[in-house]
Amino acid sequence: MPIHELAPVPRIIYGAGAQQNIPKLALELVRAGSPVLLVADPGLKATGIAASIRTDIERAGFPVLEFSDFTSDPSLAQTDAAAN
Repeated sequence: MPIHELAPVPRIIYGAGAQQNIPKLALELVRAGSPVLLVADPGLKATGIAASIRTDIERAGFPVLEFSDFTSDPSLAQTDAAAN
């Protein structure tokens, strides 16, 4: 039987300049060139931060799929829409 691990607390990285680590973190999770799903709520998107993050990820060679059509505490329908 295979061994599985569940990490109940997500890895959280924060602080001034933390955004610059996003492309490196993407490489830890997926192969270079694999698509990355960028999820940002409409408020974050309006600040321009999501666009900046998208540019950083694309410069690192990842195609980016962006999803922002949801509200806080998204419904199951909204999360299904992000997956599609």
